[in-house]
Formats: sequence, C-alpha cells, structure tokens
Amino acid sequence: MAGCQGVSSGGSSNDSQTGSLALASTTLSFGGIAPGTSETLTILAANPGPASLTVTGITISTKYFSLNGTSLPFTIAAGQITPINIVFAPDAVATFTATATLTSNGSNATTTLALSGSGIAQEQLSLSATSENFGSVATGTEQSRTVTLTNTGGTSVNISQAAVTGTGFQLSGIAAPLSLSPSQSTTLIATFAPQATGSAAGTLTIISDASNSTLTMPLTGTGISPGTGAPPSSSATAASSFGWQCGADSTDCAGGNGTVAWPNTPAQPGLLRLVDAGTNWSTIATDANVADYDWTGLDSWLDAIALHEPMDVSQVFIFVPCWDTSGVCVNPPASPNGTNTPPGDLTPSGSPSFNTFVTAFVQHCSPNNNCVSNLIKYYEMWNEWDLPTQNFWTGTPQQLYQMVAPAVAIIRQNVPNAVIMSPSATVGSTTYQQDIQTWLNLENTNGKISDWVAWHIYLTATTTTTNIPEVQWTKVGPNLIAAKNGVSGWTNAPWVNTETNFDGNNFAGSDPSFTCPSAQYSADDCTGQIVRWQLLHASAGASSLIWFKWYETIGSTPQFETAYYYMMQYIEGGNFTAPCSSTSDNSGNQIWSCPFIEANGRNALFLWVVTPVEGDTISYTLPAGYTDYKDMAGNTTAISGASINIGPIPAMLEH
Repeated sequence: MAGCQGVSSGGSSNDSQTGSLALASTTLSFGGIAPGTSETLTILAANPGPASLTVTGITISTKYFSLNGTSLPFTIAAGQITPINIVFAPDAVATFTATATLTSNGSNATTTLALSGSGIAQEQLSLSATSENFGSVATGTEQSRTVTLTNTGGTSVNISQAAVTGTGFQLSGIAAPLSLSPSQSTTLIATFAPQATGSAAGTLTIISDASNSTLTMPLTGTGISPGTGAPPSSSATAASSFGWQCGADSTDCAGGNGTVAWPNTPAQPGLLRLVDAGTNWSTIATDANVADYDWTGLDSWLDAIALHEPMDVSQVFIFVPCWDTSGVCVNPPASPNGTNTPPGDLTPSGSPSFNTFVTAFVQHCSPNNNCVSNLIKYYEMWNEWDLPTQNFWTGTPQQLYQMVAPAVAIIRQNVPNAVIMSPSATVGSTTYQQDIQTWLNLENTNGKISDWVAWHIYLTATTTTTNIPEVQWTKVGPNLIAAKNGVSGWTNAPWVNTETNFDGNNFAGSDPSFTCPSAQYSADDCTGQIVRWQLLHASAGASSLIWFKWYETIGSTPQFETAYYYMMQYIEGGNFTAPCSSTSDNSGNQIWSCPFIEANGRNALFLWVVTPVEGDTISYTLPAGYTDYKDMAGNTTAISGASINIGPIPAMLEH
C-alpha cells in the first residue's frame, strides 16, 4: 500500500519526478475584526519533494480576502517552505467565507484553502463566552461557570454594575465599582441553583463607561428531579484523556534488546506517548542516508500498538543527531546519542535533514505492515524547548519554529486527521507564561501549525519534596490556561499536560524519583493524589494528562493501579460540568468537589478532603438527593444517613 512505502535514498535522478504542494492547514480563520480594518495571516506552503515545483496561480473567490506581497509564479524547492500572506478586510458586520485555490505543476495540481472571518462591532469590553448553558442540574444542588471579563480597548474602563437576572441564577466573584486597565481581565462566577424543575433563563449584565456600555450574556439551564440526569455533552471524557509513557530504553516497558514489553495491567490508559522510546530523530537517523536508518525500536512499538488497539499514540520529536549539529556535539544528560543545538542545515525555510526524517517516519511501516500513518495520530513537535538548563533546545524559539513548521505540513499530508501539539513548555522555566505566549504569537505571525497547546507540570516542590495536587494546580494551572487564552485566537484551543509525575527534578545528575514520596505521604495519600491530579486536570478542560513512566509510578503498585482503573471506568464517557473547587470549614479542612454527569446521564459529584494533617478523614454532611457513592476500589455503598466519612481518596457520589 502507498502509505507504507519508504523514502528512497539511492539511484539516479528521475526527470519525471515532481514535487507536491502541502499547506500547513486546510483552513485559515481570521476571527472577528472591525469593518474598515484589516488583518494579515500567513499560511505556510511546503514541498515535501522529491523535486521542485512552481506555483503558477492563486485565486480567491471573494474580494474580502486578498494576497499580500506574494508574486506569481514562485518556485518551492524540495524540502522547503514558502509563506503566503493573506489579508482579510471586511466592510460590514457579517460573516465572510472564501476559497483560495493554488495551482501548481506539482503532483497535486490544485490545492484549496478555506478562508473565514467576521466583521464585528468594535467593542471595548468582552466576555470569554457569548452565552452559558448550565445543562441539567438537580434541584437542591448547583453548578457554576467561571467567566472572564476583559478590557480589549486602549483606555481604562469603569464598571459600575454587574448583576444577573432570572430565577435560580446567582453572580459572585466581582464587586462593582471596578476599574479595568487596557488588556486587564477579571473573573466572575455565574451559578445556577434551581429550586424547581423545568427550564430557566436569565441574563448576566455588565454596565460600564466602555464603548459597549451595556454588555449582556444569556444564561440557561434546566432544573431536574434528584436522581435523574441528562446525556453528557459532546465534550465527554475520552479514553485518550488518560495518558501514559513508557520507553523501551527504560525499566518500565523494556523487553530486552530494545523491544517492548507491554504492561500487563487492567488499567490501560488510552493515549501512549512515545518519548525515551527509541523513536526519536537522533536514535533512528544514525546518519544522513535514509537507507541506514535504524527502525528497530519504532517497528517494535508499531507491532505492539497494533496488538493493543484501540490505542491513540503520540510521537515526540526530540534531539538533533550529532551528525547534523550546528557546532560541537555536546550530549545532554538525557540524550546519549543526540544534542540540543539547532541542525546545521537549518535556514528560515526549514531543515532539509529534519524534513527528510519526518517524511521517512510518517511513511514508514514495520515488516509486519503496521504503518505509522495508521497508528500514530498525535505529534508533539518538540520536548521542553524552554527548559532553563537547555537539555532539549539551545536555539531560539524562532529557529525551532523554522525547523518544525515545514514538518507539520509533511505530517498533515501523510497522516489522516493528524493532531499537532505545540512544542511543550514547562513550569520549570520561571518565565513559563511568557514562553507559552511567545510561541503562540510566533504562530500567529508566521502561520498557525498547532491544534493543541502542550505543557508539562510535575508535582515538584523542592529537590526533595513534592506539592499535593491542589497546591500545585492552584499555583500554576490557572496561570497556564490564562497565558494560552491571553493570545488572540487561542482561547478555544485544546490544551494538554503531556508529561507529569511526582518528582520533576530528573536531570540534575541523578535518577529521578518516579514514585510517590513515602517519607511525605502514606499509601492512601499517594493513591488519592494520583486520582485528584487527574480530576483537577479533566474538570479544567485538559484533553489529556500523561504520566511519565506510568507503569513505574502507577501500574506496578496494586493499590495505585486499582484506583486509576476505577477512576477511568467512572469518568470515561462522562462530562465535568465545572472545574473542581473547594470550601473550608472552621477546622481548616478543605472540602473539594467536582460536579459530573456520568456516561449514563446520572448526576454525580467527586468529593474528597484535604486536612491540615495530610491523610486524615472527616465526617461530611451531604447535599440532599445523593443515594450512594462509589469508591476507588470499585465498591458501591448506599447512603443511609445525612453524612459520610471522606478522606484523601476521592469518592463519587451519585444521585
């Protein structure tokens, strides 16, 4: 089959060979801008090869989109990219669409790009959502939504009133009068607490001296009787929300001689991340000749993945081969056979050697005919580029973009429905928020290539201790999401924590501790933290949480593995209706809860407590309407009184 053909490196040139035109994306969305203004975005056109091609024409179907600075015809050499600038200039408040058609002498003579944009009324205040639907909420309970209010103008705005109308709706978290400086945001919490069954409607209203002095947002919800529910929304939790990493060159999944020993455990996370797995560039590409590539590790993984489908898989690009270094090859502690410097052949149009590797990778099949294009859908374009110790990248963000952007076009051309993750940032950098925004702004300026935004959060506190999940999430989680949402065009982009564990101090010259610190926490504490870290991520909208060396940390410890397994069973197919939140009692206990709708439509609530002495339990008075609870050992217990004991391991209460 064509998708399994490798890349030929030998033989003489063939005049009949042609290039092929690939775009970094099939769509280009300009979002909304004011009529009478314009915005320019860049789409990258790549030629994976094997010969050069000439783009002879670009036609756009409406006058509201046009080319800027692109002279026709132009030639793209094999393995190179060319930016194409397109301008959107609406003349009215309306939605605009068009099709750009590129004509070339490549093997695909015609390539199309869908264009879209909106002309919107110029406003100074904006809300993070145009409406809020709370779904079905049992009477006697409540659901909350966090809404961000932002001053998008160039002068300060004075807010004189913030209120909601409608039976059952409440507003908190904001107190008027309030002043917002340009680009400043504040958050408010809208709550739906129905007292009767049936549909309800309300309105959130913000009054200010902004150009849009009255800002409104419709609120809707439905009160239902306790014990009933509604089907989960389209954002139901997928199996790929549970991620794992284990490499054939580490102790957790090694079968000897670089082969894979698939973990034998019932808890099989749905998204496998290939890093430290013998699949990186510097391991496979032993020299510049594709015929010499070592596919042993990748073949072992492809065959193992094929035996354990369904399984989503992510490939992580990491380390430049020493033969392609731009200087002296210095091996970082984490890479025995590669380096962290930019490739020696890197230009503003890309790295031909990296393009060759990526092309060969996505077109590769194992001897058993298990192919990358069928089995590996997700691609994390580089690992921890902003780590201060520079273990993985010493170049600039611009150089990294120049290297990976053409490769994205190659991936999209060869892998159906590929999902591209941005190079992962890490909270190990003191400027992690700025790092995320630097990268996303690079994409806005030079051409968007990423579908998901990736970052890494460990539970690290010091070189010898860790934070509990609630402390670590509160410390950095909202900051990461705010950094992403603060860049134009990225508010709705999915995000993912592609690497986590208890201890992230793993490149300081000694082996990391990929186990819960027993000196700090009991086995129950550790079990609870594993589940709670997942709940905090999932309820805040994470597309996945991927545990580094999952088997060493979780799968090989029966109590941890059991809790993880049942957590997966409870969550998969369901839907979190609000982020996990906490309240405190007079004894200093933090009671955490996460509202949830199960896959069968039943209303539920995950519940646990963080006590001043980690691991203690307390008696908790339950909200009305809950009939039983499930624990993380698979047991279901009927609720017979007004209270239950809760501890560090979450329980799931059911209506």
